[in-house]
Amino acid sequence: MQDFKNLQVWQKSHSFVLDVYAKTANFPSTEMYGLVSQIRRAAVSIPSNIAEGSSRGGDKEFAQFLRIACGSTSELEYLYFGGRSCVPGQAELDGPRGSSGGNPPYVVRFTGNPQNSELIAHGW
Repeated sequence: MQDFKNLQVWQKSHSFVLDVYAKTANFPSTEMYGLVSQIRRAAVSIPSNIAEGSSRGGDKEFAQFLRIACGSTSELEYLYFGGRSCVPGQAELDGPRGSSGGNPPYVVRFTGNPQNSELIAHGW
């Protein structure tokens, strides 16, 4: 078991959550309990699953929680994509997909050993 706060993947995902909260603070108040809430929950899910997985018994369980965290990045990708249609004029929504529109904002990359997995930024 490793202290999750020492994992670079957790540190980057925690910083990402802080960015998400800052960027969604200016969304219309009508979206506070809809889109904003969903975006924030999906973002928080990433470091939460990394933290929980790191406290599990072994690498196999940790890898499963990293997969769940990776799934949350796909959820975020959709929320940003869908949000651009639902909330016109929100420039912040273009950031996570980048100008190429290809990848989710962050992806958990497995490097064999889950302890060495990392979070990779894609145009945030």
